[in-house]
Amino acid sequence: FGARRTIALGGVMAAAGAISVYFTTSLLQYYLSVGFLVGIGMAMQTVIPGTQLVTNWFARRRALALGIFMAMGGAGAFVAAPAFAYLVEISGNWRLIWAIMALNTLISSIIALIIVRDRPEDVGTFTDGIDPDAAPVTPAGAAVRKQVHQTAESWEVRNAIRTLPFWLIIAAATFVVAGGTIVNSQGVIHLQDLGIDTVTAGAA
Repeated sequence: FGARRTIALGGVMAAAGAISVYFTTSLLQYYLSVGFLVGIGMAMQTVIPGTQLVTNWFARRRALALGIFMAMGGAGAFVAAPAFAYLVEISGNWRLIWAIMALNTLISSIIALIIVRDRPEDVGTFTDGIDPDAAPVTPAGAAVRKQVHQTAESWEVRNAIRTLPFWLIIAAATFVVAGGTIVNSQGVIHLQDLGIDTVTAGAA
């Protein structure tokens, strides 16, 4: 299916969920919209295809590229949270934020369809921009320093899911996300109870 189309489809799902929240009239509709449409849509639009794109385009500096990619999510939240809190405070309308989110996700989907390419080969280039057939010749006897460790064993999904480390990683990620979600969902209210204004609480 490809990362490019996954991003676009995820954006449409997230936008549909955000619009549903904007018009929500019940707690059940809110939970289904945020937990299902927005949750799955955002995953399809960000982390899942993003890590695949970084893997496809980078090899020698893959860890750095992944680090920058993941950090951008935190940077975006750092800017968006207080901005949205401020908009809610001055407008008195929390639904406005969901309308903005719907518009942003749709725009990003269109941008992804226009500029994102799944692999370097799609635009006539190579991973890291280096043609493997034109690699510099190493002098005889010189040690070759590998930039990225690659196991000699070929791992497929069906093989990976049968290993204990795979499920330990899944469990750790689940607990981290669950814990972060619990803290984030109650954090603003707790800080407000302590007398901190909404914008500052949202930024925290």
